[in-house]
Amino acid sequence: MTQFFPHEKLDVYAHALGFAKTATALIASWPAVMAVSDQLGRATESIVTNLAKAARLRATENGIYCLECSLGSVLECAACQESR
Repeated sequence: MTQFFPHEKLDVYAHALGFAKTATALIASWPAVMAVSDQLGRATESIVTNLAKAARLRATENGIYCLECSLGSVLECAACQESR
C-alpha cells in the first residue's frame, strides 16, 4: 500500500485503525439504546483523527495537544468497555 500522508507511516495509527474495526464490531453487538455505544464510537473516531492531526503538526505545541487528546480518547474507550 502506498503511503501518501504522514499519519499513514505511524505504527500507532495502524493499531488505531485495527482497534476501530474491533470497536465497531463490539458496538454492533450492544443494544443501540445504550449511550455507551455512541460514546465508544465517538471516542474511537477521536483516537484516529487526533493521531492524524498530530502527525501533520509534528512536535509543535498543537501536535502534542492532539496526542494528549488521542490518549484521553484511548482511556475513554477503556472506560466504555469496562462500564459495559
